[in-house]
Amino acid sequence: MTPLEELQAAHKRLSELQQTSEVFEGGTWMSSSYDDRSGTSILGSELGGQLAYGEEEVRYDTPTADLIVTLHRTIDAQLKLLAEAASLEGSRADWGGPFASGVWRSMHALLLARAINGGTDDAA
Repeated sequence: MTPLEELQAAHKRLSELQQTSEVFEGGTWMSSSYDDRSGTSILGSELGGQLAYGEEEVRYDTPTADLIVTLHRTIDAQLKLLAEAASLEGSRADWGGPFASGVWRSMHALLLARAINGGTDDAA
């Protein structure tokens, strides 16, 4: 797979995951403390000031719930980074082409793409 194909595949996969996320339902992801003694939280989406979580509550330990919420909030930024890198990659013949200033961004985006695509290669 070329770097451009990897970037495009990651963008597509992340977009689809965001769109089909069961809990998201058009709101903003959040966690709400369920039991401070056990350190658990309910994960859901904030809709009109209420926590919406579908048919049943989804409970996680609080650090896990907070991590999921934090990562979900970064999806739009990740999609923008992948799209920008794909446009740069598609406009030059190689990594050292005329858009050299965007090379480092593209390399970091490629590492992100490989992680999203399930790859373990951390060298761009």
